[in-house]
Amino acid sequence: MSEQVSFRKSGIVGTVLILLVLALVAGSLPVENLTLLIINLSLLVCITIALFIVWIKYRTDKKRHLMIHGYFFVKGFALFTCIPFLRIIYGHYFFWIAILLVLTVIVLSYIFVEKIIFSIRNPHKSLFGKIFITLMVLVMIFGNNLYERTLRPSLVEQYDSPISILFFVVSIFFFILNPGLLLEPSRIERIVKKGKSA
Repeated sequence: MSEQVSFRKSGIVGTVLILLVLALVAGSLPVENLTLLIINLSLLVCITIALFIVWIKYRTDKKRHLMIHGYFFVKGFALFTCIPFLRIIYGHYFFWIAILLVLTVIVLSYIFVEKIIFSIRNPHKSLFGKIFITLMVLVMIFGNNLYERTLRPSLVEQYDSPISILFFVVSIFFFILNPGLLLEPSRIERIVKKGKSA
């Protein structure tokens, strides 16, 4: 029988506090924006409600609760960490490229969730995993240079671009990982075993 998860051990309070800080920071950098703050806090309320529902539904299944809870935490974390970079580049054509990138990553991460899971568990055995790791490294190396060459100098000066790019890259990474948390542990094990035997 699975261990029951009490509210104290559910992690809801800690998760909400972390996401609250991120939501406030995302709505305040590089300058405070009341509309964005309201949107961020509204998203946080939705995530909080979802966490309560997850706890009520899965509190008798500790592993499943942990993964679904993690899904909403990672989703919120990814959303709030990509906002500062998008705010800085808003009004520039690169903004739409970044939006398209985020949406593409989100859609593809659900389509290729099984390949992503196998790649994470066995990165050296998967072509997909090797490509993913290579792309992430290249983005981190050349992202800041591309940012400074593409945008007006005034935008680069108003905020620490390396930090905003780092958070954006982290958010992309979390968007990619996010769908895997919806899979049941037994299915994940089947994916790994199937990949090894292929």
